[in-house]
Amino acid sequence: MVSLEIKNIDEREGNFIFKKIDRSIINALRRILISDVPSYCLDTINLRKNNSYMNDDFLSHRIGLIPFCFLSEKESFRNQEECKCIDGCQKCMIKFHLNIKNETDTICPVYSNDFKQEENPFYTMKPISFPLFPKGIMICKLDKDQSIDLTGTIRKGYGREHAKWSCVSTTSYQEILTIKNQEKDLNETLRKNLIQSCPVNIFSEDNGSLKINNEDRCIECFQCKDHVDISIENSNDSFLFFLESNGTYEVKNLLKKSIQILRKKINFYIDQS
Repeated sequence: MVSLEIKNIDEREGNFIFKKIDRSIINALRRILISDVPSYCLDTINLRKNNSYMNDDFLSHRIGLIPFCFLSEKESFRNQEECKCIDGCQKCMIKFHLNIKNETDTICPVYSNDFKQEENPFYTMKPISFPLFPKGIMICKLDKDQSIDLTGTIRKGYGREHAKWSCVSTTSYQEILTIKNQEKDLNETLRKNLIQSCPVNIFSEDNGSLKINNEDRCIECFQCKDHVDISIENSNDSFLFFLESNGTYEVKNLLKKSIQILRKKINFYIDQS
């Protein structure tokens, strides 16, 4: 039975320990998180005015990379080509406006939170923001009398189409190592040298005996082997899994979605066989 232990988690980052799981499954979760969880960005931009120092192409490209999120999760949103309407409706089109002009003598930064959503009775979205950057992502800066006026349309996409739709900043896994001391009798000098040799402080002393802590922190530098006969073995079914969200979803929801998608994929291939 697969077991999952949460080492630490918040809205943006999470560290998990998976045990009794095959490497192919843990790698499938990683790939799904990168490429198969839906995300939302401005994909079509109607640029009416831009006399900033950033040219139209650069400005549009930068805006297109900004992730957006629903204030309340909406799985019913669909793109225009998936909708039954003809020319687009409020169920398949969410529009944002950016209309800002610098009328002061100082430099005016433009942030993603300066986008205003066009009224929509079905969906409410906003650009992502961060605790350290409550105004969101800086887009550009406007000098005196410079202005930007544009409208953008949200599109749901997947990381396999373009990296801007990937929901994760990074995700990775590593094998959890099993570290054992092969020497039963260690004198005080050897214990001290061994403890000092480890750059990540895995070893400690407890009542005159050697103690091994936090094996998942091992970086396999093997400096400990220079002092004592230490056995370091890779585990084939236990992994430390790291996940960092780009802000589209909370980490706990992102992991749930990836597991649900993996289950659907497995069931699909079972039905086809």
